[in-house]
Amino acid sequence: MICDCAFRRMKPLLVLVPAMLVSACSTPAPKVQLTLGTPIHDKEVPGLVDFPARLTNHSQQPIWYKGNIVAWMPYYSAYTRSSPLSRWKPLPYAMCGVGATDFEIAPSASALLVANAPLHDAGHEYRAQLSIHYKTSDGRTKWLLVRSPNTIIR
Repeated sequence: MICDCAFRRMKPLLVLVPAMLVSACSTPAPKVQLTLGTPIHDKEVPGLVDFPARLTNHSQQPIWYKGNIVAWMPYYSAYTRSSPLSRWKPLPYAMCGVGATDFEIAPSASALLVANAPLHDAGHEYRAQLSIHYKTSDGRTKWLLVRSPNTIIR
C-alpha cells in the first residue's frame, strides 16, 4: 500500500522529467522577420503594385524559403482587407511550381524579395506571408509561417 501511494505521487514527475529533457534538447524556432517597403507601381505590368520585401534571419542557424528560379521571387501568400474590421481576402497567386528551389539565408543575414498586389485594391490593407524551413538539432526539417506587418496599398 505504501509503495502504491508513493508511485502515484511520483507518476507526474516520471512524465514531466522526460518531457523537460526533450524540450531542452530541441532546436528553438528561428527568429525571422518579413518587412515590406514602400509600394512601387509596376511599369511592366499595369495595374500591379510591387512591394519590395526583406526576409531577415535573426537567428544563429540557416533558414530556407522556396522560390521560383530566382531568389527574389518567393512562393508566398498575400491577403487584403478593406478595413481592420473586415476579413482577410486571399489574393490569387500565379506561379506553377516549375523551377521551384530552396534559397538559403545565412544566420544574421537577409534576402530581398518582391511581393505584389493589384492596384484596384488601393486603400486596402495588405499582408504577405511565406513559409520558411530550418533543421533541428536531430536533423529534422521544421516549417515556420512568417507574416509581414499590415500595410496600405497605394
